[in-house]
Amino acid sequence: MKKVAVICGLIAVATTSCVLFNQNKEEKFVNPLFYKTMYPISKIVWKTKLTPNSRICINGEDKQTATCKMLDNKYEYITLECTYFNPINHKNTTQIFQYIIRECNSNKEYCYGGQWEITEKVMSHYGDTQFASEGYLTIKNGN
Repeated sequence: MKKVAVICGLIAVATTSCVLFNQNKEEKFVNPLFYKTMYPISKIVWKTKLTPNSRICINGEDKQTATCKMLDNKYEYITLECTYFNPINHKNTTQIFQYIIRECNSNKEYCYGGQWEITEKVMSHYGDTQFASEGYLTIKNGN
């Protein structure tokens, strides 16, 4: 009986170690293009820089930094739940941001010199089919 208890104890320690190791694993975007700086095409979005746990947007002197949690990590799109300080209501605000990437067509329509077009959808809740806003960004060549 002692052997069974020792073996079970070793299995429990090994399992716990694996779980702790996996929790500390750094998240990375499946598509490395999401790490590149995104430049606005439409007026409702700002220059944007993403990581799996942050979102930084800059518009001239204004800068908004958010702490994020990655909800989806696909090659074609990512979804981030981000919390940031809202200067309008002076409270922390949480929103869902989905970034969908596609290569520009051969005429580079709507990409303004970039190679990739990104659609930014802002949702109140994860999985919403209705979204609060939609903006467009591009990744410039060589960026």
